[in-house]
Amino acid sequence: VDKAFEHFIYILTTSLEECYLVKEVKVKHSTKPKIKWFTDELKKYKELVSALYDKYRLSKGTVDEIKDKAMYNKAKKVYRNKIKVQKRLANDRYIEHSVNRCKAAWTIIKNESNGKPKPPETKIKSADFNTFFISSVNSISDKLTVCDSAINLVENWLSSCYDENPIFLSRDITETEVLKFV
Repeated sequence: VDKAFEHFIYILTTSLEECYLVKEVKVKHSTKPKIKWFTDELKKYKELVSALYDKYRLSKGTVDEIKDKAMYNKAKKVYRNKIKVQKRLANDRYIEHSVNRCKAAWTIIKNESNGKPKPPETKIKSADFNTFFISSVNSISDKLTVCDSAINLVENWLSSCYDENPIFLSRDITETEVLKFV
């Protein structure tokens, strides 16, 4: 069985190779533009925010908790604003130094929006959806007439295909009848 299968696969692959040309295609991978916006200043500020968070977390339940939380929230807000400014500046530099400015702008827009459209929101509840299909199946099955068994259906179809006077009859033939025709 294995040899027969291997032989079949061999014949199939050689036939395909002879009949159809194999075309090699190079796939170009589109990559996001390497826009460097994370600066040393942001790195230092990130460390500061992280340190303030650790200080706030350790001060829970103490007198300094409210003060540490306020300092952490303020630093986090400033850090987020600095990130926005640096991203904006980096995108501006990327657009200014690119050959095709319009394409560069749309590339940035697509990358920021993740390039995927949001799926439409469904307003139909799943329970309503399920009951609709269950009731539709029940209504269809109620409308159907009771069918005969499969064998009866086939017999009825076969009997309608053949005439009452068939062209070919089967009967016993004697030797003399055979010799008569030969």
